[in-house]
Amino acid sequence: MKYVLWLSLACSCGIACTALAPFDPGLLDGGGGGEGEGEGDGCGTFRCPPLTTCENGVCVSADPCAGIQCEDPLICSAGSCVNPLVDEDHDGYPALSDCDDTDDEIKPGSTAECSSDCGTGTVTCVEGAWTACTAPSDCSCEAGQERPEACGNCGTAVRACGSDGKWESTVGACEGEGECSPGASELTECGGACARQARTCAEDCTWGEYGPCEGQSECEPAATDTQVCGNCGDQTRTCTDQCLWSAFGDCTGEGSCVAATIEGRACGNCGTESRTCGTDCEWGSWGLCAAGACSPGEIGTEPCGNCGTRSRTCGGDCNWGAWGGCTGEGLCTPGATDDDPCGNCGTKTRTCGASCAWGAFGACTGEGACAPGATDDDGCGNCGTKTRTCGASCAWGSFGSCTGEGVCTPNAIDEDSCGDCGTKTRTCNASCAWGSFGACEDEGVCTPGADDDAPCGNCGTKWRTCNASCAWGNYGSCGGQGVCAPGADDDAPCGNCGTKWRTCNANCTWGNYGSCDGQGECSANATQPCENGCGSQTCSASCQWGACSADCSCYRASLPDPTGCVGDWQETDCGCGVFQYWECTSSCVWVSDCGTCAACCREF
Repeated sequence: MKYVLWLSLACSCGIACTALAPFDPGLLDGGGGGEGEGEGDGCGTFRCPPLTTCENGVCVSADPCAGIQCEDPLICSAGSCVNPLVDEDHDGYPALSDCDDTDDEIKPGSTAECSSDCGTGTVTCVEGAWTACTAPSDCSCEAGQERPEACGNCGTAVRACGSDGKWESTVGACEGEGECSPGASELTECGGACARQARTCAEDCTWGEYGPCEGQSECEPAATDTQVCGNCGDQTRTCTDQCLWSAFGDCTGEGSCVAATIEGRACGNCGTESRTCGTDCEWGSWGLCAAGACSPGEIGTEPCGNCGTRSRTCGGDCNWGAWGGCTGEGLCTPGATDDDPCGNCGTKTRTCGASCAWGAFGACTGEGACAPGATDDDGCGNCGTKTRTCGASCAWGSFGSCTGEGVCTPNAIDEDSCGDCGTKTRTCNASCAWGSFGACEDEGVCTPGADDDAPCGNCGTKWRTCNASCAWGNYGSCGGQGVCAPGADDDAPCGNCGTKWRTCNANCTWGNYGSCDGQGECSANATQPCENGCGSQTCSASCQWGACSADCSCYRASLPDPTGCVGDWQETDCGCGVFQYWECTSSCVWVSDCGTCAACCREF
């Protein structure tokens, strides 16, 4: 058997297939790929590591030892529990030290190529398992730098860093190897076919001395042992020339069905017939056709398995369909007992109850609480881990300190103040790390202690202060006011019943008065003589002259008239060729006399 290794031997069930690093000659070159690999299934030319197979581009486990637990001191090899000292491939190394005890070309110290994105490396079979790939995972380096890599049996290969600052894709030759693989055991015959003496490879890859010759007889060489498997099949193992049992071989001679299984089919006119799988796991003959076994659509049920129920449906041909799967089963058969190893080689027993459920295991007898050297991890704190170790007395030691903790407990909520009396929260995630704070909520309208002013009155200001609850307090009184409201007008009397105006400016102070408008002809209560010299007139409250205080029909001039009249005068043709002169008397009354000028100009 040969294999091809992946770039990392950590590939396991559920990890996508990636590039392969085949190697040769004759160590682990994979042949034609694992079972189930090929075109059209997502695998292409990809190969998976030993004991896995590629399915739809994913490496899944194909280890025949998966799920098998062997009692001490047995180990699993090729799917069977065997003595750890058996050497089935006769390569001189027992199953305990061999990475594949069915292939004599694979032994402790066998190496194989592997690769990473940075180049090729090697893996080595050490103490029954393949080591990790030596190829670097970080491709960057300093030009001229050298990287030693373990290889073979305590050997060292050197990888150089290129001028491009990347590791060379290949590594140098493996040098300085020892004669064996550290921890490997080698057996040789001594004192008879069933006796062996062993030597162990030291950490410096040199063989130690052979130990004493000891018998290891489990069986007579060439004897065989058979056990039942599958559907009435059997598998056989053979006693090796080392007097140790080999692994069981393949299951052969299986029948075509599971004993007691019943299979039905339609027959005749709305009939059915059935057959039963016999104790030899082969189908018996079909029974008689029973017409009209049921009503179409009818569902029949019956008990099955361990307290379970199965159902079947009557088809349109009046035959029962096949029984469905047994559902609702318990885990065991009532009255059955189950033994299980426990503690340090102890045994505990449980009994199946009437409901097909296992009862609780009884106490573990004959052993301590644990196996010496075993470790136990437990969750602690915030996503942390604590570890304890089983001591030589099979009792657990104390747990160590809690490591790897996060900063919080999953689903815990943390609040913090924000903004103006607001609150923001964050939640601890499943990894025990705080998520981001959410938005700030329930904020107030202002910052405590902040002041806010607003205009008031005539260019005044009123103030309010934000309280501890982020709410504004009441405004105080209006201070610093001016004498007027901007844009307001103000008038004042002036002159002779006139008016002057002024306007309030933006600073709430009065501007200067304008000119005096709308004056009257005199000053209120002022007096003056009438124009005709007859009486006087007084200025009213509206600054207009009143009427003369005497009834004057004429105006007495202050100067004599050229006619010789003292006062005002006029002449009128009397119609008789004689002019009559009229004179304004000192009492401002006209008098007339149709006479001569001298006659009418006399003083009255």
